Amino acid sequence: MVDILVLTAVAVAAVAVIRITKYLTSVDTTPPATSKGMTVSAINIYPIKGCKGTSLSSAQTDRLGFVNDRRWMLVDKATDPLTFASQREYPSMANIHPRIVGQQMVVGAPGMPDLVIDLDAGQAIRHDSGNITVQIWNQSVVCATVSEDADAWFSAYLGVPISFVSTLGAAEHVRPLPKKWFPIETEHDASVGFADGYPFLLIGEGSLAEINSRVEPHITMASFRPNVVVSNSAPWEEDHWRQITVGSIEFEVPKPCARCQVPTVDPDTGTRRRGYEPIKTMKTYRSDADGEVYCGQNIVHLYNGVVNVGDAVTVRGYKQPVVAPLTPLERLRKILIS
Repeated sequence: MVDILVLTAVAVAAVAVIRITKYLTSVDTTPPATSKGMTVSAINIYPIKGCKGTSLSSAQTDRLGFVNDRRWMLVDKATDPLTFASQREYPSMANIHPRIVGQQMVVGAPGMPDLVIDLDAGQAIRHDSGNITVQIWNQSVVCATVSEDADAWFSAYLGVPISFVSTLGAAEHVRPLPKKWFPIETEHDASVGFADGYPFLLIGEGSLAEINSRVEPHITMASFRPNVVVSNSAPWEEDHWRQITVGSIEFEVPKPCARCQVPTVDPDTGTRRRGYEPIKTMKTYRSDADGEVYCGQNIVHLYNGVVNVGDAVTVRGYKQPVVAPLTPLERLRKILIS
């Protein structure tokens, strides 16, 4: 029995070493030219997962990402196991607008009275209704229920039974980063709140401009829901980044963000766009061999600090991009099958 345990421990350690080695050595030995004068042009948080965001001029980080970013979530009570509600099923979630006002969260939506929820001094909801376990992709996450009044408000707006939940708090919340893509440790034990997989999403303005050179009507950055927007970058330049510094904080850039149906929802109306755009067009040139469409980079902070609009963005290391340039024949094939 002891021998089996020892062998198991050795095997687990060997897998971890392989992952870390692969991560640290997967660098681009011929990095592209880096744009000069790149800065943060926008900072966004999305207090409730899948709902409208709020723009900030500066944002403090904690171990889960920006403070108050995706710390609350709507849970579809009709699912088994319990699963988060998304714009994929309920596009009108884009019209739900949460705002942190002092020690309160004020939530608005068309045709609904404002929902006002008191926050404590640390801006975490006071919850005494108990905890539930919710499935976020392939992870089971313990969440705190907020109140029956909040459940009733969101249920009335979406027309389906909803539970409104929060994280247990930045210190208590447990949801590890994906070890396959991010096997290294951080100074502050970085984790992720209710975001899909990583604490932050970064997109360059040049990449959005390149999409809009192919798509009509044009798409706004809100469709892709980034936390950090970078100005003065070339289209898809961020595909090559492995390590960056934003202001005074160092970030790792483990992988690009695979996109689902959410960018096809108009963030101003909460309705799905005709023609499945921009995803339909992006499938012809921004997808990998498995058909996953990519836009933006998931990033992880190595320590805490403050990010400000206007902060310099500096590239410290590069990686091979997941989406490689297509040959003319490959591009024609993707256009024909899209």
